[in-house]
Amino acid sequence: MIVSRQVRCLSRHKDSSNGENAAIIGGISSETESDELESFLKKFGTLNYLWMEEPNGNESRQAQVFFESPEQTLSRLLEHTNSKVRIGACTIMCCILSCAYEKEEPWKVHPYYNELSKDGVIFLLNNHCLQNGDNDLMKTEAAVMLSLLVRKQELDPKMRSDLIYQLKRKITNEKESKFNDEQAIILLQGLAFVESNISEIVQGNFIETLAQLSSQSDEQTSFRSLELLLLIASNGQTEILQNVKNAINDSLIFLDLIGDSNVIFDEMIIKIEMKWNSNIEQLDSI
Repeated sequence: MIVSRQVRCLSRHKDSSNGENAAIIGGISSETESDELESFLKKFGTLNYLWMEEPNGNESRQAQVFFESPEQTLSRLLEHTNSKVRIGACTIMCCILSCAYEKEEPWKVHPYYNELSKDGVIFLLNNHCLQNGDNDLMKTEAAVMLSLLVRKQELDPKMRSDLIYQLKRKITNEKESKFNDEQAIILLQGLAFVESNISEIVQGNFIETLAQLSSQSDEQTSFRSLELLLLIASNGQTEILQNVKNAINDSLIFLDLIGDSNVIFDEMIIKIEMKWNSNIEQLDSI
């Protein structure tokens, strides 16, 4: 008997310390060899480690198995020689990681960041797909996924430059980019929480571009553009703060975000408006 029909999973959990999916298995026949069980378990995923109890007469045994996470398994394909395979792996990983993007609190550090950074997934995405991708689709997919993973993180200068460039392409009217203005702006917002990213974001008259988008008829794009301008003004240097004020030409415009935007912006809005408005009537309106 290779593997008993009574084999069953007694428990399954994710080990947050190393990113592995662990399972405890029971009902293993005393006749089952370790390599036979390993061959059987490989049907369910890539194994990192397998431990099985030693035989004790005819008693059934238990085993513990550690599977790689889907992201770890897919990340191996980012080094594949076929670019279509790499693009496919990148796309699937983007879908998986997007599921952990919390719509209610989108500005948290990504829950998988530490795990995927330690596993080398972020390095592979950056090196093989973003910086050295074979085509624009691969670079765009990598930019989307990396911007989700590294929001609110300090970035390597080269990665920062390439990542922000890809996200800004659609917004600056390069039509071949696949995602829309609102999506690109939201992704940039996650990066704009870090001061060291601001100077790269504002390059190429991007403040003026956002100011124009904030006055357009598309309500969501206008709204997101204002939020990004607020982040740039709050986290940038004094000169950048002044550039934002000059571009929007309305020192009270951020007040429109209060009550409709994320609550984390409210304190930023008050601080900015207090800096920009000094007369009594304006302060009363705030």
